[in-house]
Amino acid sequence: ANSNNVRLFVLYADKNSPAGKAGVTRGWAIISVNGTTSFTNTSASLDFINNASTKSPNVTLGFKKPDGSTVTSAISTTSYNLNPVLFDTVYTVKNGAGANTKVGYFGMYTFSSTFNDKGEPTFTKTILDQTINKFASQGIKNLIVDLRYNGGGATSTAEYLDSAIAPASAAGKVMYIYKYNDKLTQNLSSTGLSSQVNFPARTGGL
Repeated sequence: ANSNNVRLFVLYADKNSPAGKAGVTRGWAIISVNGTTSFTNTSASLDFINNASTKSPNVTLGFKKPDGSTVTSAISTTSYNLNPVLFDTVYTVKNGAGANTKVGYFGMYTFSSTFNDKGEPTFTKTILDQTINKFASQGIKNLIVDLRYNGGGATSTAEYLDSAIAPASAAGKVMYIYKYNDKLTQNLSSTGLSSQVNFPARTGGL
């Protein structure tokens, strides 16, 4: 609002999180934190927000929705399985020849790991597999992967998704290459860093 006031908004809420289950979603304004309704660009105010939202087992948040209505939710911390797929659907659209064609679309907000540190598949892998299988079963001809709100994460998950999408002809070929600064490039063999990643011997073929 001005140089001193701070306004808070929800970037996203994971579907399986306490906030997500309470219906909180992207774009909602946070208008109160534990009853406090004014936030300033000061260390004390920002520390209050941070401590209440990330260092406490529970917090009461007041929200203002895009339609102007307000709601207050008491949210407690808990463990949950990340669901990186914000939304997925299949659209039927006209192609250049005027015929109907199916387009798969999904938004993915984080590259959370597909396998845990024990080598076991995670909920992220389950959701990605379900999404890919849904698109395959409906015979999509085009695919949109929306990464606008993706903050990054595990490269192994990006590789898993790439492999699921890529055709059989991509097997064994270069998926991506790493670009390093000149000093690392000159000593690449001694650093143990990879210069490129290839598709696996068998791809998903979506």
